[in-house]
Amino acid sequence: MSAILVIGAGQAAAEFAASLREGGCKDPIQIVGEEPWLPYQRPPLSKKFLAERPAPDTLFLRPESFWREKDVTLVLGTAVQSIERGKRRVVLADGRAIEYRKLVLATGARARALPLPGLELEGVFSLRRI
Repeated sequence: MSAILVIGAGQAAAEFAASLREGGCKDPIQIVGEEPWLPYQRPPLSKKFLAERPAPDTLFLRPESFWREKDVTLVLGTAVQSIERGKRRVVLADGRAIEYRKLVLATGARARALPLPGLELEGVFSLRRI
């Protein structure tokens, strides 16, 4: 059982977990994220990112060693399929279930496609993921 389960592995989730540890929280913390990447910053996803093609780890908020040292378990590359509040657990898309004492939703937002002519053209991108 995870004492604190965070759904979403973006900047808000990362800062939340890091802040708990900095504040002295010793409870088990798990972060579940749909993407396979460590928590990363989205603002640099821009034309510069596309043009330079840096390694994805240049966007990571903290290295993997940080999460290991802070004893924060990252469950990456699988989405949450359902939240079973009565049972205090979440079921992942891969079939695993994780029980929790406290649940935090830090899923962020989705990019909304604007109804503009030309969005379907080659070379037009919506940048939301590495």
